[in-house]
Amino acid sequence: MSAKKVLMFGWEYPPHHSGGLGVACKGIAHALIDNDVHVCFMLPKTQKLHEIKVPIMFADKYLKQNPIASHLEVLARELQNPYISSVEYEKRLSLFMQAGGKMIPRTLFEQVDYYGTLIQTFEKEELSKYDVIHAHDWLCFKAGIAAKHITGKPFVVHIHATEFDRCGGNTINQDVYNREREGMHIADHVIAVSELTKRTIINHYGIAPDKVSVVHNGNTPSESHISERFSTLMSLKKDGKKVVLFAGRITIQKGVDYFIYAAKKVLEYEKDVYFVVAGSGDMEQQIINLTASLGLSNHFLFTGYYTLNEQASLFTLADLVVMPSVSEPFGIIPLESMSNGTPVIVSKQSGVSEVITHALKVDFWDTDEMANQILAILRHSVLHETLRKEGSLQAKGITWEKAALKMKHLYQTIS
Repeated sequence: MSAKKVLMFGWEYPPHHSGGLGVACKGIAHALIDNDVHVCFMLPKTQKLHEIKVPIMFADKYLKQNPIASHLEVLARELQNPYISSVEYEKRLSLFMQAGGKMIPRTLFEQVDYYGTLIQTFEKEELSKYDVIHAHDWLCFKAGIAAKHITGKPFVVHIHATEFDRCGGNTINQDVYNREREGMHIADHVIAVSELTKRTIINHYGIAPDKVSVVHNGNTPSESHISERFSTLMSLKKDGKKVVLFAGRITIQKGVDYFIYAAKKVLEYEKDVYFVVAGSGDMEQQIINLTASLGLSNHFLFTGYYTLNEQASLFTLADLVVMPSVSEPFGIIPLESMSNGTPVIVSKQSGVSEVITHALKVDFWDTDEMANQILAILRHSVLHETLRKEGSLQAKGITWEKAALKMKHLYQTIS
């Protein structure tokens, strides 16, 4: 089989990313290139990246613009965060404008549409040299559809999360849903990151089962080192305290409030336990207020946003990591934690639970059982050591290469 040339549309790319989408895109692109698939990665906006292996293109390449000052570049990038609320978006937009920024697309939807408009400025010859068009999540569907219309090449959409996951069981955003559904129906094939996501795609978007392939995510182990930023945590560990970590976006989808209620029950039995909430999101202040109202503030630490390097530090300092997501299409954090030698408890309502066995699993709403599992890992050294050792070995076998080989085969079959 001959190698394929793939034009891949993404919304973010490390180190400029707001969630796991960018991390997954980088892992996929690198692994495909390692397996003789020629990938060119397209982003909506020109930015400074330190990428050597993957060729990067920017959709705004033909625009005649003055260079943006570095502080404006940061503010502009923050406006592309798909996870912030409309209120937070308006605050960040105001800061951007006050700093001298000039915004063409004002809302997230306008930015998504603008991405598609920019792709229409490309010459057909420039896009037609690729064999397959591959777009990640609804943010990139307009751009991918534009490329498909220009070239007539096969179009693959990759679903990392749906609106039903993001809303956490509440009312969906109909505009987002419509865009997701359009992209899936226009696509020649749909990739889902888990069987859980595939069922959602079939049942809620009306996509035929044989049009959807499951490709589980892989794991990108990070180097373990201790960041001085977490000196308080280091002091707690030196004093023999136990540390339980939640890491990720603080949103309704991630179930952080269930983590708080489970923590309250744990502290009724074990007083020398501290809980860390690492990350940021639209529920951050609400969660801080919840811990205060429950009288737990003295046992909680909130780190705010953290980098990938700092994430490794958090895993090293934690005795276990809990992922209590209400609906998690996959969930890379448990794999990263396991590969670092830190035991995990994961929600049964997650895609990653399909591929890991050396972890404890719990329904996100069952805070009694979640507390029991936390106590079991903290109290029983044999259980902790077994999860640590076997989990680390298992995580090493869940690779982006396996995902890339499945995608490579898919590319061959649809083109």
